[in-house]
Amino acid sequence: MRSCRKKTSRLEPGRVPAFPVPAVTALALCCFWSGGAFGASLVPPRNYGELARAADAVVFARARASNAAGRGRLVFTTTEFEVLSSYSGPAAAGDVITVEAPGGELETRAWFVPGSPEFSEDENYLLCLSRKTDRLWIPTMLFYGLLIETVDAAGREILSPVGEHRGGLLPRPDGAEVEPPGPWDKAAFLGYLPELLASDAWDSEGLRSMSGPFVLGDGGGAEQPEGCSIFADNGRKMRWQKFDRGEWATIYGNSAGDPSVRDGGFWVVQQAMEMWMDVPGTSCNLYFGGPRESSLNCAAGQGAENNFILFGDPCSDIADVEGCGGVLAYGGPITTRTHTFDGESWLTITGWFVVVNEGVGCLGTSGYRRMLAHELGHGLGFGHVEDSRALMYASCCRDINDTDRTCLRYAYPAREEANERPQAAAGADLDVVVLGDTVRLGGRVSDDGLPEGGDLETTWMVVSGPGEVTFADASSAETTASFSRSGQYVLSLVAHDGELLHVDQVEIEVEALLGRQARASFQQGVDGYRGTVDTYLDEASPERENSGAEVLRIDSDTPGGSGNSNQALLRFDEVFGSQPGQLSPGTEIERAWLELDTANSGDGAAVYRMIEPWTDLDTWASFGGDGIAAGVEAVSERQADVVGSGGLVEVDVTESLALWSREPGSNNGWAFLPAGSDGWRFASSENEEAPPRLLVEYPLVATRRHVSVGDEWAYFKGSRAVTAGWREVDFIPGDSWLRGPSGIGFGDGDDATILGDMEDRYLAVYCRRVFEVNNPGIARELELSIDYDDGFVAYLNGSEVARSDNMGAPGSPVTRNSRPDSSHEAGEPEVFSLPPGLLRVGPNVLAVEVHNSSIGSGDLSMIPQLEASDVMIGGNSTWRYLPGSGALADGWSAPGFDDSAWASGPAGLGYGDGDDLTELTDMMGSYVSVFCRRSFRIDCPEEISLAVLTTIYDDGIVLYLNGEELGRANMPRGAVSRGTLASSSVESAVATLDLDGGLLRRGENVLAASVHNSSRNSSDLSFMLTLVPSLVPEVSCAEEPAVESPLLRRGDVSAEGQLDITDAVNILLSLFAGEFDLRCPDAGDVDDDGMILITDAVRLLGYLFGGGGPLPPPGLECGEDPTADELGDCEESACET
Repeated sequence: MRSCRKKTSRLEPGRVPAFPVPAVTALALCCFWSGGAFGASLVPPRNYGELARAADAVVFARARASNAAGRGRLVFTTTEFEVLSSYSGPAAAGDVITVEAPGGELETRAWFVPGSPEFSEDENYLLCLSRKTDRLWIPTMLFYGLLIETVDAAGREILSPVGEHRGGLLPRPDGAEVEPPGPWDKAAFLGYLPELLASDAWDSEGLRSMSGPFVLGDGGGAEQPEGCSIFADNGRKMRWQKFDRGEWATIYGNSAGDPSVRDGGFWVVQQAMEMWMDVPGTSCNLYFGGPRESSLNCAAGQGAENNFILFGDPCSDIADVEGCGGVLAYGGPITTRTHTFDGESWLTITGWFVVVNEGVGCLGTSGYRRMLAHELGHGLGFGHVEDSRALMYASCCRDINDTDRTCLRYAYPAREEANERPQAAAGADLDVVVLGDTVRLGGRVSDDGLPEGGDLETTWMVVSGPGEVTFADASSAETTASFSRSGQYVLSLVAHDGELLHVDQVEIEVEALLGRQARASFQQGVDGYRGTVDTYLDEASPERENSGAEVLRIDSDTPGGSGNSNQALLRFDEVFGSQPGQLSPGTEIERAWLELDTANSGDGAAVYRMIEPWTDLDTWASFGGDGIAAGVEAVSERQADVVGSGGLVEVDVTESLALWSREPGSNNGWAFLPAGSDGWRFASSENEEAPPRLLVEYPLVATRRHVSVGDEWAYFKGSRAVTAGWREVDFIPGDSWLRGPSGIGFGDGDDATILGDMEDRYLAVYCRRVFEVNNPGIARELELSIDYDDGFVAYLNGSEVARSDNMGAPGSPVTRNSRPDSSHEAGEPEVFSLPPGLLRVGPNVLAVEVHNSSIGSGDLSMIPQLEASDVMIGGNSTWRYLPGSGALADGWSAPGFDDSAWASGPAGLGYGDGDDLTELTDMMGSYVSVFCRRSFRIDCPEEISLAVLTTIYDDGIVLYLNGEELGRANMPRGAVSRGTLASSSVESAVATLDLDGGLLRRGENVLAASVHNSSRNSSDLSFMLTLVPSLVPEVSCAEEPAVESPLLRRGDVSAEGQLDITDAVNILLSLFAGEFDLRCPDAGDVDDDGMILITDAVRLLGYLFGGGGPLPPPGLECGEDPTADELGDCEESACET
């Protein structure tokens, strides 16, 4: 729609506008227009009456002035109408209403929307309208059903379809006959309208039909293949030029997605693009960049930027879909300049967009994919074609065919005909349970080596998911990906050979049992859970209990007009406890939500946490005879609002679960109270297909704060040079160092220690904080969070670990006069990951120097925190392993065993499930077991009260700690060897075990596992394990008392301080005279072989009388025995110790 003018006109060939021109087409299921650059593709109602009765208002009105306004790169036009007569809806004769439609012209740009109506000032129209807001209306079906008052050659007043409409309608899917929407005799039709709207009647026999003008457009050029339609403006067709350079066009989706389809619609977009890219012999390269936040602000009139699919019609620009009928979507290209192609000047497409209506998932996955491919085809510059079997035909939803392929090859020919598109294969979809956060990606990429000189580039990209994904090597098809939280992810593997692009996607459902977050799920009948309790209360039947109802009802007026209410109750018992599958009381709840399968849209509900206990046998009368009231049986504060919508609805209940974690006995569930008289229903726990589900996310690994806000720091003012070594552990601050709590600074009001003399005197301040660490070896992650102004450099135990971007390159010299190259205001702390290996047993020091950007700066801040997450063995830790195809040495599970010849690799270990980082590719059919060892160091066992062991295994497992068996699962009793079979076949079972901290040793500890299949030909094997400590706060670690090695003289068994024949005699007596004890038995090992034998007496006699060589160390001098043995220490040795 353009700005209103007295007489309408269209852009003519030869008249090229000076502004960028977007072109758009609409896709709908209601009526028809096709040809050239125009593009509303519609399946019609049976007659005009069906449309009129579905509209919110039908009026005959005169157009006034129009005004165009920008919304991002797009333009929308509003037109005022004076209502001359009203046939339905709230508008009355004499009212002035405002109608909005997409498209229009501004001074610097225009948006041309084929299928959107153009209104001429002072012309009269019969309008079918839908309400967008209280003050704004939109045409119910864009141009369809909009009739303009005209006069025929005989001077008769008629109502004709607006210029965008074309004669001929698409066939309905049900085959029903379709009446064209006019033209009709004005007086006769307006007189018939009241009867038409009051009933389902439709009688066209009495209406005099007349021919009317139909305006068509055609973007085809002289060289354009027959049957193709390409958008054109002023005779210039539209295409992307970037494909000619081997580049690609990217489009994103608004982060809300489309809840009516799987994965919010994100999964389908690239599939829709592949329908075009699968056409051989073209240069077309398309990529879906995934969801992202758009700049859209409907209230402020701010539209999204280019290259977006706006799912769900967020600004309500399209009338709602009803019964999968109506406008489904519209979209198209945006052009900004020209280029030469096919001997002609073409408009250059530089962006594209699509707006998808709500509820379009009714098309099903295949239909949805084709609908998107159709709209993306408009973004490529294609209009509707006459071939009724083509994707670009004007109705939804067909596959791509030869007509579409011909048009694509014409507009986007291959750069090099011999070059074939590279092929990316992202691998099979995965549903994995992992004890870490890492999954192996087994992608593959192949190419024909063309074009010559081109480099094949491979890239992994994240399309969608609930958390962050980190690739070990995003440029390698075979790599690993780490997931920050559990959930469903879609990843893309992209291959580009310099000219052509190919994308393949993989869906990965990750349940990370030991990542940054864990997720627990509670749903009736799933994994043995039976704790859901629910019912609804019916005011109309106050004594009736509804515990067996499969649907829970919420309504404030049922039956209609009675004023009686329905209220629902829902509770999940046995969420907190010590049993498997339960959450420990006190668990920190990061997020919790309900998933409810709803039966209708309705008005939704208000959710309140219940105070009073209840059972599913309670009725309306059970609660004082008047149901549940907020502030009485339930808390007064509303916990959540449920928007009434069909499908799966999420309800945030984080606040409730956090309270119940602290006080499990207070869990009385929720009351769902009506939000209106349009009833809302959702499936109960009695519904076996979709009972309510509670999901809870919580941190699996507790963090330990080594440095907190408010801790006391030593600090030195940079008015003079700081002493060298100030950031080292053993540095002792002198009298010039002051002390105070953090934050340290001035001027912002966020400092506990004020540097009142800093401004205009010095640029830097040096700070250090000493903290104790008992078990540095178990720190898995170490994070520094620091709020600062203006710049800083941080050190841990003397090593630089972090610096602000404005303080130069890492490691570059910094002096007290160094200035940040820009200012930085405190307020948003930055987080840095530090290497945990820098921690040491005992004292550690975090040192920070903070610098102002100028001597006259009015503020400075330094507010740091240092946190560690402790894990003794992580889910993806590296293990030593020995396949069960070889012999197993004794003592393999104990500390001190030499496993250097064993292979090593990260867990999981196994094959066949796609969840293994270390694959045992030769195991199937060859051997049934694998033996694994993992060493870890504990410096302070007293700090560990408990260690929680969790393992995923398939099929059986036996666990050992420091050589002693801890337990076994799915294994027979008795001795276990490399040939022992698991008791039965299981799939990725999870077992947990609480280890008493007293079982751990100071120093090296070894956890070992033998993992067994149930048969040699088993299709898979899995092993992952984690060991997470529970720490005793502020424990004092008792150091092992220092043991001084006893001193001795070699051969002096009598402990007399000298060697003589009696020492040799005493050795012989100890060997042959029974219970004769040596005072210093270690000295009797004269040849130092770890044993006392007759040869020791012979050696000593030889030394004394036969001129034998010197005795082994320490010889005749007092000293330590250099060789470990089990002979026993000396009771006496005549040596000072």
